[in-house]
Amino acid sequence: MNSTSDLIRSAKLMEPPSLLRNRRFWLFWGGQSLSKIGDKLHYIALMWYVVSKTGSGMAMGQLMLASSLPVVLLAPKAGELIDRLNRKWVLVAADLLRAAAAFGIAALASAEQFNFPLLLLLTVLTAVGNTFFQPSVNALLPLLVRREDLLRANSVNESASQLAGMAGPALAGAALSFLAPSLIFHLNAVSFLIGALAALPLRVRQTDKATGKTGFHEGIRYLMSSPALRDIAITFAVLNFAVSFMEIYIPFLNKDILNGGPKELGLLFSAIFAGAFLASVSLVIKKEIHQWEKVIGGGICIVGFFFASVFFLHRLDLVLAAFVCVGFGWGMFSTNARVFIQKTVADQRRGRVFALISAISNTMMPLAYGLAGFATGVLPVHPAFLLGGTLVFICGVYLFSRRFNHAERKCAAQSA
Repeated sequence: MNSTSDLIRSAKLMEPPSLLRNRRFWLFWGGQSLSKIGDKLHYIALMWYVVSKTGSGMAMGQLMLASSLPVVLLAPKAGELIDRLNRKWVLVAADLLRAAAAFGIAALASAEQFNFPLLLLLTVLTAVGNTFFQPSVNALLPLLVRREDLLRANSVNESASQLAGMAGPALAGAALSFLAPSLIFHLNAVSFLIGALAALPLRVRQTDKATGKTGFHEGIRYLMSSPALRDIAITFAVLNFAVSFMEIYIPFLNKDILNGGPKELGLLFSAIFAGAFLASVSLVIKKEIHQWEKVIGGGICIVGFFFASVFFLHRLDLVLAAFVCVGFGWGMFSTNARVFIQKTVADQRRGRVFALISAISNTMMPLAYGLAGFATGVLPVHPAFLLGGTLVFICGVYLFSRRFNHAERKCAAQSA
């Protein structure tokens, strides 16, 4: 009896405090938030640097491919390693790798001679770090906070990403008017170092080691064996394809339909992040979700509906309002889908599930970019938004009709 009581007391002592009193979570959040802002600054500065040096659309395409292809190729193996190793140290290693690559890009930009092949190599290394970083964060959060705080913790974490998405392009545009790109690359590298340091104090509860088959194929089988997880993975893929496709069309929408310039183009992209930030803030006040299919499917329906509504819009203010709603729907879907996965997938498989979903969805990006590059010559702007939005809306209606709550109840019963 005494030993049982000691075990219960020990488990309670290891239980994280409430979210507001969880100092390690807030330190971790602060460090990662800073690195996210640095990452956005880096992304804009890197595009500007490549365009100013090459003036080539092909060079930009190669750069985007270098930043996305490692995620597709390495994510399955990365997920397996995340599940096998201490997730804190995987996260620290990912930040250190990204810091080293950013310092390399900064040194390259400081040199007088432009070396594009080396820049691509350093971009690939940054992407490798990103491949391990985000799945590690998603798999780590349930070990840092209490189960009942997962929705709020994810909402707070997502709010930092959306703020970085809103502020990053504006800050980068202002900084590039008086700072050299190399200095911005240095600042980004420092932000990654701070992110790594912020993760060091974490005391992560050890997860059970994966048993039985642990490879890529087992992860795929596990993902496909759950209808809810399979539907979410497919929806992430469809949404990533549609949003990436629309991303190529947004500059044409701005230039040809709205008669806008660089300032208006920045506002259009910032509006999407602003909507996602509003979704994150609204979810902070909620403690639990009782109808997962409504918030997950409803979020996708909002994205599809307002993307399709651009077909009827010809004014900047109306398009900005529609894009804010698109971002709000995206934030509702992605945050709640992430929490659902964290609550229904066992600790020893969570890294692989997040990495596999990332790989599946990121596979769509180069396909979408390639198709959109061809489609811009034959498909006008407004019909493109109507087509992409309708496809996303159909996915939302399907998810809205699903029954996800059973999966959460089954997982909670197994945990008990």
